[in-house]
Amino acid sequence: MGRLRYRIPTSKVNAPSGMHLCTGDRRETLAHTMVRDPAGGGPLDTDGGRAVAVDVVELLESELVRFCHRVRHDYAISLDRARAALVLLTKLVAAGVVWNASADSAPRHIFDRFVELITRAESTWRPGLSEALHAELAEFIAVTSRVAVAELPERPSFSELVRDSGAAPDAWWWASQFDDLGAAWQAASSSSERLIEIAFALGVSGDAVGRSLAGALAVGAGRAKTKRSAQRKDLVTLLTRLQAAGVEALVSDGGSISKVTALAFEMMATQERDGIADLALLAFQLVELFRITNRTPDPERYCDIASRAQRILIAQGVQLAGCLKRDLEPAIVEAAR
Repeated sequence: MGRLRYRIPTSKVNAPSGMHLCTGDRRETLAHTMVRDPAGGGPLDTDGGRAVAVDVVELLESELVRFCHRVRHDYAISLDRARAALVLLTKLVAAGVVWNASADSAPRHIFDRFVELITRAESTWRPGLSEALHAELAEFIAVTSRVAVAELPERPSFSELVRDSGAAPDAWWWASQFDDLGAAWQAASSSSERLIEIAFALGVSGDAVGRSLAGALAVGAGRAKTKRSAQRKDLVTLLTRLQAAGVEALVSDGGSISKVTALAFEMMATQERDGIADLALLAFQLVELFRITNRTPDPERYCDIASRAQRILIAQGVQLAGCLKRDLEPAIVEAAR
């Protein structure tokens, strides 16, 4: 194998046997020649080596599954992270690391999502990026042609349900510690994001989650300190209607939506630090989510709103997680039967 060079000051190193110190032009390096076991076993042939490889492959796979979810929802796509995961996974599989893919991480599925993004967005990319990505994808498909792909489980675990819903990888790993849904729901009781992720994993609608968010924001807007009392009234009216009617409010309350949208853009343009500024922006973003409730809900988008809302509402004495738990629990109980 080749030689790996680490640049470190020689004054801080006592070179052990098998290492050689090289100095020159004040650039001291330690060169360590890696030697295979005389019996022919390499680092990936040991239990410890294989364990590390499995952990790394799992991390890269999760990044690519998340990328596929992001492309599907066209939200928060990180192409640089996905490319890095693709290239690293290709190199590891080419080096002999075993990768047993899941149904949602099948090489062809990952390939298709990259091609979908290229088709949709390459006109906005820098020159050469599309060609480089095509080359990386071609190598990935060639190297992974014999990767085994697991069948979809007949009865998916709770963690698999969370993963399949489109939640971020940290949510799958958190969910993997629970066999009992009730225990998971109780453990999530103080986290707005976890409650939303569980709800979507069990099939609760985006309309139901959006209504709960709207109700909590309405309470916060009513308590916020502001000089814009008339605009606060418009904001509370809209949020209260969204809580009560959900997506139907988009038709019946067009005037309120226009007023709150104008308020949100005005606040963003002027950077005015008024008590309802952030709440108006969140209301605008929530309206946009109600507009797409006919699609499969995107947990990450809802969780982004919930995360920001939770920080803002605390100042108004509103516990968002408590509101979500109260509002969504009946649907959770029904789904768990």
